[in-house]
Amino acid sequence: YSADIEFVRQLIADTLARNEKVLKLPKPLIILQDFGEYAVGVRTLIWVADLSVAGEVRTEAMIDVKKALAEAGIGLQIKPLS
Repeated sequence: YSADIEFVRQLIADTLARNEKVLKLPKPLIILQDFGEYAVGVRTLIWVADLSVAGEVRTEAMIDVKKALAEAGIGLQIKPLS
């Protein structure tokens, strides 16, 4: 909850824009999904030209976004074990 949501959304958008396999139009959607118990949920939707590589592109995009968030000092919240 401490991260600036607009900064996070822009960081994700900028990261996805650098991936040549993610279509520019329609633009990726970065949606505030929910306010969870431990984190704000963000959902990202991307489009690709070739559905046969959609899973690979999604994986690449997720890795890129995770790296960008980590470099910006934004951690992914993990629910503590009880």
